[in-house]
Amino acid sequence: MAAEQRAVPFQDTYVGDAIFMSCQRTSSALSTLRHVVEHHDLNDGTPLRALAERGHNVGFGCVYCSLPQFNRPKPNAEAQWAALSIPFLRVVEMDVPVYTAGVKTAVVDMLRAPVFEKALRDARCQPLVPCIDMGLRQHIDPEHRNGLHVTYSALEAHGAKEVADRVRAFVGAFCKLGAGDIRTEHDWHSFVASFLVPGATMTDNTLHVFRVLTLFGASSDTATSVATDVARIEGKAAPGDSKLRFLSKALTSFGVPGCLTDAVHMVLALRGLPANGQGYHKSPGVYRGPGDERLAELLRDFANPSTWPRFPDMRLSHAITDHETDDRLAVAILMAVSEASHLRMPRVFLQCAPAAVLVVRAHLPPRHEVVVDDESTNAQKVLAAEPV
Repeated sequence: MAAEQRAVPFQDTYVGDAIFMSCQRTSSALSTLRHVVEHHDLNDGTPLRALAERGHNVGFGCVYCSLPQFNRPKPNAEAQWAALSIPFLRVVEMDVPVYTAGVKTAVVDMLRAPVFEKALRDARCQPLVPCIDMGLRQHIDPEHRNGLHVTYSALEAHGAKEVADRVRAFVGAFCKLGAGDIRTEHDWHSFVASFLVPGATMTDNTLHVFRVLTLFGASSDTATSVATDVARIEGKAAPGDSKLRFLSKALTSFGVPGCLTDAVHMVLALRGLPANGQGYHKSPGVYRGPGDERLAELLRDFANPSTWPRFPDMRLSHAITDHETDDRLAVAILMAVSEASHLRMPRVFLQCAPAAVLVVRAHLPPRHEVVVDDESTNAQKVLAAEPV
């Protein structure tokens, strides 16, 4: 996607509805996006093309959620997304970190507000019961695919054997935890703190793949060098794609099962924050959020429906999602907002791998449509998100 398309995502003269998009960037997803834009009328029935012909600066705001490897353009769609050019389309990309316990707790506190109760059921979301994500074991346990062996070797090569030993101790204890060993957030923090160096604090900054090893006593230079070496040895394009990222995930793995990122992105999109020019970091046009403390405040504030009318950008007309845990939560938020604000529920297109189609279609909420996508690779995650 060209940088110039992202650098100025919205203008004051912008007219039109917005699309919330949180799915894998496949050829099918791009076709769905084109279909939505080219066939959409505004709420009063006026086509976007008609407004454009009258001289209005019109367009969709397409909010992309999640920029990790999993959602990047698939090989046979990469060129199509890179050359993305759709009439009236303007783009904001969102990549807000949702790692820390404070932010995760704020999401859960928000969703437990009575206003979301019905929508969570209608969107077929799993109960919001905190637990440890034991699925991470397969990525860090040495009995599964050698775990973090490359990380340990790289640390020792940099003369940081003591750091490697601390990480090994944490991973070993984590992999031995039983279902009832950690019951509260306090239990989890006490468990993790016993393996970190004194005074270490888990934040968005320290949990970054370049800095996560500093929590175990590595210097900043060593942590950065090791992260770079691990990615190179594992043959990954970037450190954020290496197995070291699973150490950060393990450190923050107590909470509601599954990812919460797209639920947070939905709240921020509805509040219009990505459009106000604040919070853009690193890449042009990529919204990184207001920081952990402020983000937690915004999420808790959103639990109160009386605050919603002051948000000017609640004009999402469509959502294109891949129906995983956080996508369902995002859609539930959209359902609740639409009903409480007496707005028509937006249309939701569900990107679905063939293996999950029958299950998803059997319990399809109103105004939802399945888009079968042969390139989608998330069938297991979709099926795991189904309530028991």
